[in-house]
Amino acid sequence: VGGVALSGTGTFTNNGTLNATGNTAGYNLQFNVAFINAGTVAKTAGASDLVFAGDFSNSGTVNAEVDNIRFSGSSTHAGDLVLDGGQLQFSAGTHEFNSGSTVTGAIGTFLASGATLNFNSGASYTPGAHTQISGGTVNFDTGSGVTTGTLSQSAGTLQGTDDITVSGKTLGEKDLISIDG
Repeated sequence: VGGVALSGTGTFTNNGTLNATGNTAGYNLQFNVAFINAGTVAKTAGASDLVFAGDFSNSGTVNAEVDNIRFSGSSTHAGDLVLDGGQLQFSAGTHEFNSGSTVTGAIGTFLASGATLNFNSGASYTPGAHTQISGGTVNFDTGSGVTTGTLSQSAGTLQGTDDITVSGKTLGEKDLISIDG
């Protein structure tokens, strides 16, 4: 496995557009430093992952059009996350979705695979796309309810005070899911 990794003790700040288009599977672009996004981060082409392994702070837009944008460090969001055909994956760390943060998009997958995700008061979670929980904990406490196109859960915990509306199929272990809250 190869790719490009930016490592060190500094901070990478994006005030413009970072468009990842790597096209070789297994050759990822990985940021192992703190990353501040006040602009647009997009994965618009290619078969490689865009990985944020350091702390990620988002007040701009993250747009997953193809393949995978993976957060394996912790993150804080007050901006937009858009599923436009790709996947947003949260594999480790703690991720705070605060007031002003929106998760939207008609196609793609929002994947919680081992992290803790906290959707706090004022955040909005309304993707028409697929929500998948295969590990970790997802807490929906936005105060306004959440909606998703489809929902599947094979492991992990889904909890919180919000009502959850699923417009399509809901699948869990052996096609049975129980949601308390």
